[in-house]
This record gives sequence, C-alpha cells and structure tokens, in this order.
Amino acid sequence: MDPNNPTSAHLPEDPDKARKQRERDFHNREFASTGRKAADIAYGAAATPNRIFVETASQLARGARVLEYGCGPGTYSFQYARLAARVVGIDISDTAVDRARARAVELGATNTEFHRMDCENPDLPPASFDLICGRAILHHLDLDRSFSTIRRLLKPGGSALFLEPLGHNPAVNLFRRLTPSMRTVDEHPLLRRDLATARRYFDQVDVEPFAMLTVFAAPLLKVPGFSPVFRAIEFADRGLLRLPGVRWQGWTSIWSFK
Repeated sequence: MDPNNPTSAHLPEDPDKARKQRERDFHNREFASTGRKAADIAYGAAATPNRIFVETASQLARGARVLEYGCGPGTYSFQYARLAARVVGIDISDTAVDRARARAVELGATNTEFHRMDCENPDLPPASFDLICGRAILHHLDLDRSFSTIRRLLKPGGSALFLEPLGHNPAVNLFRRLTPSMRTVDEHPLLRRDLATARRYFDQVDVEPFAMLTVFAAPLLKVPGFSPVFRAIEFADRGLLRLPGVRWQGWTSIWSFK
C-alpha cells in the first residue's frame, strides 16, 4: 500500500505485470537449479525436431545478426556465434542472463551480448536482425505482442524460426494437467488458430509438426535394443503428421516466419 495514497490498497493488480513476474520467478528458479526436470526422459522425443531446428537456425545465422529470443542461459547462442556476425540474447530471467554472460566470458565469445529484457517489448532498434530464433519461448508470451515485436526487429528479407509445443493432442494435454509444477500457469502451447495471428504479421508462415507417437515411446529409449524400434516409430510419425486431419496432433513443432 502506498502511504501517500490510502486507496492504492484497493487498486486491482495489473494482470500483465503479474503474469510477467510469475514467468520471471519461475524461470529464475528453473535456471538456478542444477537438477534435471522430471520431463527430461520424454524430451528424448524432441531430439530430431531439436536437431533440425538448430541446424536450420545455424545455417541462417551464417554472417548474420542474430537475436536469440528467450535465450535462457545461452544454450544455443554460442553455437550460432561461431557462424554469425553478432548474437544478441534476451530473456526475462536474471539468472539466465547472468549465466549466459559468464559463459560468454569463459568461451571468449566476444561477438555475443546478453540482456534481461521483456521479449514482448524489448529495448532494441527496429530492423536490426537478419534472424530471430527461439526455443520454447512463444508459448509463454502474448502472441500478438511478440509477433509484432519480431516483425519490427527483423530486417527486410529476414527470417524467424521457433521450436514450440503444440496444444491439440489430448494425451499430451492430460500429461500437462497432471504435472502442473513443471510449467508456468500462463503458458499456452500453440494452436492451429495461432496461424491466423502469425499471418497478420508475416507474409509467409510455415509449421512443421513432430512427435505424435514418439513422445510416448521416449521413456523406453534407454532400454537395450529399443533404438531401432524408436526410429521406426519416428518414421511412422513423419508419415502420419503429413495427413491433414492428424498433423496438429504432434507434441512439438517448428514455426518459420518471413
């Protein structure tokens, strides 16, 4: 309560500010932890889309100015930095930015910089990046604001690339409901209708879904002899997820914008 304004105790909390504070607090705790998440086994299902995402982003980063949007502790920034002219990483988490800066010093990555910023409203000049990329960030944000920001920050002819969860698979959504401590209350896996939002800001929007069946097979990856079976399931996934009525049932996806 503001002592100079007794009525301040009755003012409603700004829901947008509260949402961002929850995200900041959650990710500060996550990035400060040295333990593995309980979901790490399931994340084995995302190995292929994650590899495709990083390889594609790395190709686009060659000689470019890159913004890693929601950089975390700089997981991929340093890989891009080996190819890019400059890499800027932004994140709402103080812990993530501190760790990324320390890692940059350790690696001598002089063409990187990291800042704690709100990804929906970063203090960065317009048309300043050839590539904007991020992993599991958009579903924590207001999409209208973040798409508008990405559009503003991209140079003409620039590209954006994101690896994001999808929210249509009933079994995956049940798992999410049963494990609320593993995620923030405000996150929202992307949906088919979010295509329309993206298309308001970008001329070209492409979505490639992954991991419909493999997400359930991933816990068996360490079972001796299971790897060939997993690859067969992954192959079946690729075929099934090309079907119009099935493709949105993937667990994760790569979104690209131009």
